[in-house]
Amino acid sequence: MVKRSVAAALTVVMAAAVNVTTGMLTQRWGWAWLAATIVLVTVGAVSQVWLTLADRTDRTDRTGGAEPREGVTVTGDVSGIVSTGADATNIQINPPGA
Repeated sequence: MVKRSVAAALTVVMAAAVNVTTGMLTQRWGWAWLAATIVLVTVGAVSQVWLTLADRTDRTDRTGGAEPREGVTVTGDVSGIVSTGADATNIQINPPGA
């Protein structure tokens, strides 16, 4: 949770910094502003890739909980969206007669 909060805060800061450097780049073109913009965009992209990969690793490292099953059987009068887990495809089930 802390990792996500830090990444979210970093994203906001990086977006603001990129906004400033892009504004300065368009007002007073210079190699320094171009380089600063490229560096900030790269750092922001790398932080998001790191967060995505770390989040994926955290999901696979979990222990305990229910074991995944091969299939799901739904019986009875059901309607709505059925989800079979975090990585599952959600399926819209229409009520009878719809």
